Amino acid sequence: HTGLPVIEKRRLVGIITRSNIDKAVHPGLGHSRVKGYMSTNLITITPDTSLSRIQSLMLQHNIGRLPVIEKKRMVGIVTRTDLLRILHEDMVKKPYSQYDLVPDLKKAARHNVKNLLTVRLPKDIRNLLKRVGRIGDGLNMGAYVVGGFVRDLLLRIENLDIDIVVEGNGMALAQKLAKKLGGEVNRFLEFGTAVVILPHGFKIDVATARTEFYEYPAALPKVEFTSLKQDLYRRDFTINSMAIKLNRKGSGDLIDFYGGERDLKKKVVRVLYNLSFVEDPTRIFRAVRFEQRYGFRIDPQTRGFIKNALGEGLFERLGNERMRDELILILNEKKPLAAIERMEEFRVLRYIHPDLRLNRRITRILEEIERKREEYKRMLMGEK
Repeated sequence: HTGLPVIEKRRLVGIITRSNIDKAVHPGLGHSRVKGYMSTNLITITPDTSLSRIQSLMLQHNIGRLPVIEKKRMVGIVTRTDLLRILHEDMVKKPYSQYDLVPDLKKAARHNVKNLLTVRLPKDIRNLLKRVGRIGDGLNMGAYVVGGFVRDLLLRIENLDIDIVVEGNGMALAQKLAKKLGGEVNRFLEFGTAVVILPHGFKIDVATARTEFYEYPAALPKVEFTSLKQDLYRRDFTINSMAIKLNRKGSGDLIDFYGGERDLKKKVVRVLYNLSFVEDPTRIFRAVRFEQRYGFRIDPQTRGFIKNALGEGLFERLGNERMRDELILILNEKKPLAAIERMEEFRVLRYIHPDLRLNRRITRILEEIERKREEYKRMLMGEK
């Protein structure tokens, strides 16, 4: 099995996966207790659960195993392979990775948002995305707009920061796009990324689909090129892990492997995997920032992962510049005080500086900043 049950006093308390273990051991956290990295939001079945219900649960939650519980004790486990062996015996003879999904889930994870793109985006941006898709077709590469652009589109919030992911050679697509539109390209070959700068100054980020691994906690990532699915899996939160296809075939399809749209509807900030904050502790800042910006909530298990990462002392390994950059982003939010208060609740401020606490004086300063900012905006808009 790729997942192991964690049992305490004969009761199932969690599941730890092989990928979780590998990620923890690789950065030097092999000494840590399993409690901090196991999944505790468990989907379970009973010995009487029907095969159709088991299949439905696996598809709905994108999980490959279901513990069998009887009288509060674990008596077995049903895996996706077990289910396939029964329902589709011929399929189990073919190898598949832990990221492969049952075909029905691929279909269920997609729906078309072309009408939303038409309604929400300026014509020049729509034409630009269409051009990217056509270039992708010409190069026989999948082209997708991803991340925050997709998140805010679904929330009906304007966001014209365009990030393109290419299944193939992102550098080639960026070069051709710049040539077609008379722009320039800044390439970062080590990371497989490029920035296309159009004549009027508009910028588009283009990247080859990639996955990342971390040599130790809080390190900068190393990059390997991969599929769109794994590229989206490396993202910080489910709400940022969606893509929209730009190629002619499937144009406008929303691709959502990890429940990002579901979490948008539930107003939840959720990490994609257990060691997300261990690999990159700055994601703690981002979790708070998104939570407060959108009026969402960080889900309970993600809060537990935050506390565990803080307990490992990982902020001490972060460079001052990375921490400063995330703090500046929080202070640039419309209402930074709420985010700072949340950081104080998580006891994050002391990692920025040992003596930093949210006292009345700092609160008043932040309130005044918010007030002055609103006054300045009204002044620019011609309001009195």
